[in-house]
Amino acid sequence: MRRNLNNSWRFKSGFAIALLTVPMLLTGCAADKYVIKEKVEASNTPIESSIEERGDIVDEGKEEKSQRESRPIYAGSVVTTQFSEVLKLDENEGPVGSYTYPENSAYAFENGGYVYYATWKSDSDTYGYDVKRKDLSSGNEEFICDVPGVRSLDVYNGYVFVRSYSYDDAKYDERKFDVNTLEELPNDTNNALFDTIGDKSTCSDLGGRESCLDRLMDEVGFIAAYDYKESRVTCKDRNAEDVAVYDLENSYEIYAYDKYDLVYSASVEDENDYWAKNLMMLDLQGDATFVIAERFNSFLDYANGKIYYSMIDESEFGLEEYEVHSFDTETKVDSVLYKQKKHPGMPIYGPGICDFKVLNKNIYFLSDDGNEVAWYTIPSDSDAKVTPERTDIALAKSNAPKGVTIEGMSETRLCDKCGEPLVQAYSDYPVFDLKLYDETVYAKINDYLKKEAKSRVELALSSDEYVDESAGSCEGHGTVSYKVTNEYELQEIKDVASGYITVEYDGYWYAGGAHGMPLYIYYLFDKSTGDEVTLKDLYKGSEEDFKKLVANATLEYSKTFSEDNYPFFSEGQDLYDSAYEYSSLESAIIWENDGIKVVFDPYVLGPYAAGPIEIAISYKDLGIEGYFK
Repeated sequence: MRRNLNNSWRFKSGFAIALLTVPMLLTGCAADKYVIKEKVEASNTPIESSIEERGDIVDEGKEEKSQRESRPIYAGSVVTTQFSEVLKLDENEGPVGSYTYPENSAYAFENGGYVYYATWKSDSDTYGYDVKRKDLSSGNEEFICDVPGVRSLDVYNGYVFVRSYSYDDAKYDERKFDVNTLEELPNDTNNALFDTIGDKSTCSDLGGRESCLDRLMDEVGFIAAYDYKESRVTCKDRNAEDVAVYDLENSYEIYAYDKYDLVYSASVEDENDYWAKNLMMLDLQGDATFVIAERFNSFLDYANGKIYYSMIDESEFGLEEYEVHSFDTETKVDSVLYKQKKHPGMPIYGPGICDFKVLNKNIYFLSDDGNEVAWYTIPSDSDAKVTPERTDIALAKSNAPKGVTIEGMSETRLCDKCGEPLVQAYSDYPVFDLKLYDETVYAKINDYLKKEAKSRVELALSSDEYVDESAGSCEGHGTVSYKVTNEYELQEIKDVASGYITVEYDGYWYAGGAHGMPLYIYYLFDKSTGDEVTLKDLYKGSEEDFKKLVANATLEYSKTFSEDNYPFFSEGQDLYDSAYEYSSLESAIIWENDGIKVVFDPYVLGPYAAGPIEIAISYKDLGIEGYFK
């Protein structure tokens, strides 16, 4: 067994981030006519206070919200990005089946008998996406175009629209194609508008439904461009004229908008908790801001006058519970719809909130029952607590094979003075059913893995590294930036050759700063004895021999990359020397049927963005192929 626990490349929180604050000149736009006018300062106060301050605001040309028309939502399918799968729906938005689309794809949706998607060119010398569509009847695939970065795909009024963003040019571009022939057509007017936006981000209307500019102008009347440096939103019409400008105090991200409201997040004014955000709404007709939720978890969707978001209960670290809310923008009523708790060993992030999508009649999302990940649904008109209904469309099973259950172990170390969390640790561990597996062998494995999980958790809790217990001060305790978290999740249990079984964990360590570090543990057990087996037990060469073997394999692996996607810091002798220095028989080892993979942490051989780098070496090259027949 080899674990990555030393975390030599951790980040320490302590950097200062200055948020721009500018005098508030809040300007307004009505539904039917847009006027730039001086208004009062935007507020970041709780919603009860905001409503009282707002009073009765009536602008010339204002459309009453009670008379708003709900936008019809195309509901032929729902897409899950996590599992690259499309859920087929009937005319009543009931589930009738599913099919997969290519992995490494994004922005997939179905329209007119085709599924449209953008595929990351992972094997290409040039970064970017290929935009394609697949005929669902014939299975034929058609190429549409390639772009450096996809921002939206849409089919509207007989055309396919592909909006992209180029980091090299720092600008947006929208390309237009005939939906029948896929012939590219001029789109100069739209691109002239995007030229005026430059590198400012554009947010999707109505909950990220990825509308093209034509649809957006027809249904909303403007596009919103967000300048995060200035905390400012500029609304532009078809002619690229500014129709409204909003300075939003401490704004962090814009999520969605229509002609009535704009949904965004604002940083909480707490210097000890940079990551904490409030969910906000700007009434575009009344020019009032509202705090929908303080320190919310995530924005989910915005549709038919309701904003959907989640809160999170982290009292049991690693087994969090997600609470889904809807906020009615007209009545200002907030409702809890349902709660979903995380189960050990399930391959899903955020049960109850993953791939959340509101349609005309139903709301769909992914969740699990502890055994399978599946699509769940509730009625879209729900305004009180409901029980989500599981569909028959399952997408994935537990990470444990048949006859194995996964348990979880969670512990928290509290500050002696204030009682807030300082360190939180969690680990899965598998339990083999001794009625199905050899009791003598697997009882030993069960006991060993449970003790290992307990040891990991206790080690994390006992460490004072990066724990801030300044004498006499509890400032910041309990916030994300001032607590250390260690989380290990079981990823896979599988046979290796005929005589071994491997148990693999992935994890994440965080102690403030821009990001944490990955954690991973790989065990190998002899299926005849239940004993753990390490590389030292099998490899007959010296430490020096192994280091040379890894260094040579790393150098050969580096030659498979082009200059554009090269993941290493160095090359040639320098790369050889780095791989030699940081490899050993104690390195983290992934066990495969035909060989091992030596795992290097981020920042050892390459940047954080490259992730852990895995170097493959065959059992034959190691001279241990006889053990794995």
